[in-house]
Amino acid sequence: MSMNLNIAIFGGDKRNYYMAEVLEKRGYQIFRYGLCSYDDELKSCSGEMEDSLSSIMNQADVFIGPIPFSKDGHTIYSSGNKVIEIDDFCKYIKKGDLIFGGNISPLVQKISLERKSFCYDYLKVEDIALKNAVSTAEGAIAEAIIESDINLYQSNCLVLGYGKCGKALANRLYHFGAYVTVAARKEVQLIEVANNHLQPLLLDKLERKITQFDFIFNTIPAQVLEESLIQLVKKECLIIDIASMPGGTDFDACKARGIKAILSLGIPGRYAPKSSAEILVQSIEHLLHL
Repeated sequence: MSMNLNIAIFGGDKRNYYMAEVLEKRGYQIFRYGLCSYDDELKSCSGEMEDSLSSIMNQADVFIGPIPFSKDGHTIYSSGNKVIEIDDFCKYIKKGDLIFGGNISPLVQKISLERKSFCYDYLKVEDIALKNAVSTAEGAIAEAIIESDINLYQSNCLVLGYGKCGKALANRLYHFGAYVTVAARKEVQLIEVANNHLQPLLLDKLERKITQFDFIFNTIPAQVLEESLIQLVKKECLIIDIASMPGGTDFDACKARGIKAILSLGIPGRYAPKSSAEILVQSIEHLLHL
């Protein structure tokens, strides 16, 4: 593929705004539709927008959608003021189109396969996931600092899960001077935790230690912080849940006990959109051999 590609960028958050900016500076024809609108912060965020979905679909060869592609299964996620129906988007998919996004809708994948176009899901690419884990970890720590009345330094922190985000988060908390415990299910993970100077804890032994923590960070996309455990958490504890919707925390139980618990989604797009956009552009460049 060549520099003559027409690229449509639609929906999403600030990441898509910055991707449009970067690719345009590199000489590509960019069509924008339904991008974010942060007038005070990014006065030109919407740029020169196309009037209709059909306009960008007919003019472009490459389509860059949001992360996640959809939050409700019916519309394409956008923090702008356009409502983009997935059914409408699918009507215009044509042979040879290349579609990018995060957790791309099953319907889009099905139609793309039928029409011999191609889907590239960011969330299935290892290097993107690793780099985004860094942005996610930094954003989670930023939220903890903003939302708490105490320092991370010498605080007792619990990280639930030791996948990509859990590792990045635990490592950074350790370098903040926190006392970091990591709870995981697998013994092999706990060996790695101990080797990284962190305190290992089997997940099914959580109730023995959970009373001691000032901060709890959940990365596990299943409800691990059930009501029985919430009853043991001290009221001053701050819970930051970065697992995908609906998170891994019983938020009703937290509310009943007066414990501050935050479901923090889409952190890279909120705390490091420009860096995240650069990561995504690099991945696109690699795929297209730009």
